Parts: sequence; structure tokens; C-alpha cells
Amino acid sequence: MAGVALCAAGAFAQNDAEITVLAEADFTTLTQGSPEEPVAFPSYGTGSFSNLYPSWYSGSVKQAGGQLLIGDGGYVRTPSKDMSAHSGVVRVRARVRMMDDYGGILRLSIGYSSSQSLTFTDTDWHDVSVVMSGGSYSSYVRMEPSLSASGVLVQNMIVEQSDAFFVAPEAIQPNQADGISFTAKWSSVKGATGYFLDVYSYNADGTKDYFINNEAIAGTVTSKQVTGLDASKKYYYVVRATNGTGVSADSNEIEVIKVIYYLGKPTDVNVITTADSFTATWTGDPDARSYILNLDGTRVLKADETVALLSEDFSNITDGTLESINFIINSNLDPYTKAPGWEGAELGKAAGHMVLTPFSGNAGYLNTPVLDLSRSEGRFTVDLRAAIGAFSRYYTGTADVRLLNAAGDVVETHTIDLSGDFADYTAEFTGGLTECRVSVLYNGDYKLFIDDMAVKQTLVAGQSVTSRILEATTEETTFSHTFTGEGFADMTYTLTVTAAAETVMGTDIVPIYSDASDAVSFTVGANVGIDGIEAGDILARRYYNAAGIASPTPHEGLNIVETVYTDGRRTVTKALIRK
Repeated sequence: MAGVALCAAGAFAQNDAEITVLAEADFTTLTQGSPEEPVAFPSYGTGSFSNLYPSWYSGSVKQAGGQLLIGDGGYVRTPSKDMSAHSGVVRVRARVRMMDDYGGILRLSIGYSSSQSLTFTDTDWHDVSVVMSGGSYSSYVRMEPSLSASGVLVQNMIVEQSDAFFVAPEAIQPNQADGISFTAKWSSVKGATGYFLDVYSYNADGTKDYFINNEAIAGTVTSKQVTGLDASKKYYYVVRATNGTGVSADSNEIEVIKVIYYLGKPTDVNVITTADSFTATWTGDPDARSYILNLDGTRVLKADETVALLSEDFSNITDGTLESINFIINSNLDPYTKAPGWEGAELGKAAGHMVLTPFSGNAGYLNTPVLDLSRSEGRFTVDLRAAIGAFSRYYTGTADVRLLNAAGDVVETHTIDLSGDFADYTAEFTGGLTECRVSVLYNGDYKLFIDDMAVKQTLVAGQSVTSRILEATTEETTFSHTFTGEGFADMTYTLTVTAAAETVMGTDIVPIYSDASDAVSFTVGANVGIDGIEAGDILARRYYNAAGIASPTPHEGLNIVETVYTDGRRTVTKALIRK
């Protein structure tokens, strides 16, 4: 089912004779209207929904040219049936298509006893098949769209029972995994007489390389210790339940995450520069899965200039959507921002947006890193592109943009009125301090989506400004990275490296980060020969060849020469050495 991010599949195919159909509706006979111009049913009598589908119930439904359109907030419901047979397990099949470009969520439920949500990311037709438990002597199945402004099209809906339909177990994230072993765990399935376990890694072409394939685990045991793994591979597992007659679909797939409690900060950070690039190298932590490099640049203004002391577009946030946000459960916001040091509470993620989502009376807020806003007599502006919204709709409301001192006290507040969809807003401040933060606070009924945020100040010639220039993320097997560009010689640079990985907290996969490495500051020197390197009080000098190998003496051929002086200055130059 291409485009479906989450879908519980049905049991393997059975003979028709083994299946009892409890409820069935064919909506392809609804020929009036079209998806673009659907036609409402009469409220009662001939042609009404209840007349065409006796004992079925619905809300906010229309004919759409060979399918039923269930609108936002609408539903369709089967008649009440005796679903107590086969331990209350039923299979629900339907052919559906979401109307919104981003897809949406389709919710299936058996009364109030159980439900499953299927997530779609496109507008293609999908044949869904879901096995669910919870049926009783008088139950019904309800279908409804969620987070879908335009609704869902449905061509048919069938509810069935069979001995061979069996609910899939839920695999549980292991909280004890050390890279070479883990304990697979899963939920108990009522009526199960055993389970089947697959453990595998993926080949480069996407095929599975099985470590354990269809291993039978008899009885009601719901865990299995797996040992002898290759620490260099990533492993996954799924489980199936059986009652001796049928076998369930696969459980959800679990990626086995090594549980780690600490990442050491990168050490031995070194930078080699050329006229148009920097190459950074470092020593990392063996448990790291990636490294985050942050490069700041400091330049001296040649004329008065309004500069962005902080500019953030939240492009580092790649998961979640405006319709379905992902909550941030880790207090470290550095992975989601260009500059380190942001902080906040009641926050969520929607790709490219930071979300303030008040909860249980607690306001959502987002604070910038500590800034020096004392120049220009403390005058500065905050530019904000934002919107208040929920479930694909936008609302009016207010948010506060605040200036906080070093102790976190509110020094100055500006309330902005937000109205409909995303728009640009500016707040002007006059009380900037040497150490302060800018804070956005929202305590409304919906969510505040922040798309862009910038803090700007007008500085005069001769003053210096530091800003984030570049950032990059490398994979765990890479302990070097090259930045390329133009105009690097106009600045003094500072580089830090942070190790990143994933670990397990409870049953959730959460990110874990090291402290940032010690900062390395450097400038770009002129391209000169070995005889042209300036003299002075030299503390140390190293020579690097094209492979980055360091030596206290020059290499044959092209050398990158790093010189450190007793006054703390550092220069990097090129030299061509002929021996």
C-alpha cells in the first residue's frame, strides 16, 4: 500500500467458505455527483442514506460519482451485529482514497472497545484490510476520517469473521539491548497458542537478511532473548501470533536500538583550511550515530548595517506535519535549531516549524539562546512568521513576544495579533541587555506554528557580529567534514562538534547528545610558499598532506601548514615543498 505510513494488514487469504460476512456495503452504486462536486443525500425517504443502506448510520456523507464521501467530522457505521464469535475478532476491509494532498488518517473502531488508525500520505486508492478484536454480542464498526479537511472517499466496506482471522501482536521496543543481544518482547494475544519471530537486517538493495526466520515460540510466552548479533549491523524484528488455525499479520516492525546512557564529547578537533574550504577532523564516541558540526563566523562591519543576530527557519525539523505534529519529549532543542541554546516547554514539531502547544493549563513557550542586545541603545526588532491553527484550519488569537533578562524575568512584552493563515509580524524593542533572551509565549486554545524567527539590530561600522554560518551532520563512520564556499577569508571562525545517537527511554526511542566539543577558532591565511610564512613567536607548527596526515616536518608536495603563536593567534597556509 504505497503511501500508507501505518496500516494493520489482515490475515493471510482464506477460502470463502471459511468466512462469515456480517455487514457489507457497496458505495459504487452512488452515481450522483463527483468528488469535486458531491451531492447530498435527502434527509429522509427515498434516496436517503438510511433508505439505500438499511440499519446503517452516517453523518456528513455525500454521493461522489461512484463512491461515498465522508466529510470532515463525518462517519459511516454498520448495523449492530453479534460479533462475539471467534473471540470477538473481526476483519474490516474497504477501498478508500483521501481527498487532501497530504493524505490524512482513517479511524476504524468496534464500538468503544477497540480502534485502529491508518495514516495515508497521498491521494491514491488503497485496499485496506484490518483485523481487530473487541467484538461482542451487539457491536458495530465505525469508519471516520481524522485530520482530513476534505474527507475520504469510500467505494466499499465489509466486516467479516473467521477462525483464521487472528489479531497481530504489538511488538515492544526493547529497553535492554547492548549491540550484540536484546530481548524481543510483544503483547499477549487472546487465544494465541504460540508466536513466530523474525529478526533481520536489511541488505543494500532493501531485501531482508534474516538472523532468525519464522522461529516458533510455543505457548503464551511473550519474550525471546536473541544473542550473537553482529554489532556493526542494524537489526529489526516482527512477531506473528497463531491459534493453530490461522496466523496473524506481522506486528509492527521494531528497530533494535542499543541502549546508551552517555555520549562522550568529540575531542582532538582540528581544522585544515584552504582558500575556499575548511576540513574538520575529530575523534568521536563509538556509540555515536552521527555528528553535528556548527560553524560560527565573526566579522567586523565596514559600514552601518542592520544585521540578523539570530535567524532561524527550523529547517532542521523534518518530522511531523501541520496536521499531525510530533511532540518534543527531550529538553535539548539543539538538533532542531541552527544555533545552540534554545529552550522551551510544551513544544512540538511540524516539518520546518516549531510548534507551541499549550497543555493542561501550561503555556507553550520558546526562548532564544542568550544574546547581547545592548548595542544600538538596546533597540532591536523581532521578525516572526507564524500562524495559530489546528486540524488544517487557522484561527485568530494572540501571542506574546517577550524580552527576558539573564535571570529569566520579563523586561518588555509586545502582544501580536495573529489572524488567519501564516503571516509576517514584527515587534520592536527598546530595552536590550548584555545578556538576555527573546521569548515567544502562547497560551491559547490551539497551537502556534512558528515558521521563521529573526532577531535584528542596527550596528555601526567597526562593530563585530557573530552569526551561524554553516552547519552539517555526518554519519557515524565519518570523522571529518569539508565546508566549501566563497569569502571565507573575511571572518574569524569558531567550530564545535557534537555527537548524536538514539537510545531507549521506557519504550520510546529518544535522541541523546554529547556536550559540544571544545570550540576551535581559526582564520584563513594567504596562499604562500614555505619561505613566505610569517615569523614571530611560534608555539607550534604542523604540516598536513592531501590525505590529512599530520607531521611536525613538511611532506613532499602540497602542504597545509598550521601555525600557532604564543599570543593565541592561529594561521593556516598552503606551501608547495620540493625535496
